[in-house]
Order: sequence, then structure tokens, then C-alpha cells
Amino acid sequence: MSGSDLAPVFAAMGNNNRTNMLRIPSAGSRVECRAPDIACNPYRVQPFILAAGLEGIEQGIDPGKPHRENMYDYSDAEIAAAGIECAC
Repeated sequence: MSGSDLAPVFAAMGNNNRTNMLRIPSAGSRVECRAPDIACNPYRVQPFILAAGLEGIEQGIDPGKPHRENMYDYSDAEIAAAGIECAC
């Protein structure tokens, strides 16, 4: 399975894994936020994402280690132990 059809459910980040909400491809030149859907107003969601990223930089928030595995393979106990929240 390529993973291109998997919607992100967990508030996690990773590099080439499409099951994470934030995806930073291997080249590292961009960040892909996979949380917004077609129902979002694109003119409102982009400033909100930018503001959240800037707030994280200003406050020095650590995003944690990147998850490179399929997040759907984790059990509920493993998700809770890793401190990953649902992005639903």
C-alpha cells in the first residue's frame, strides 16, 4: 500500500509517512499539513497554520521524534504510551 490514500488521524509528524498530520518530506524543503479537508476555507486555514507554526517556533515547542512507520499499525495502548493525540 502506498499510503497516499490514508487520511491522517493522529497529531504526529514524520518524513515520508502519509499517516501523520504533519509531513516533512526527505528533502526537508517544505512542510505538508494534511489536516485541512475540502470543507475548509483555504483563505482562512493557511493563516491559521502559519500562525500555529510561528507560535511553535517562538515558544520553542518540541514536536517530538518523527514517526516513520504506519500509524495505523499502532495499538491504542501504544498510541497512549507515545503521548500521541487524535487529530479528529
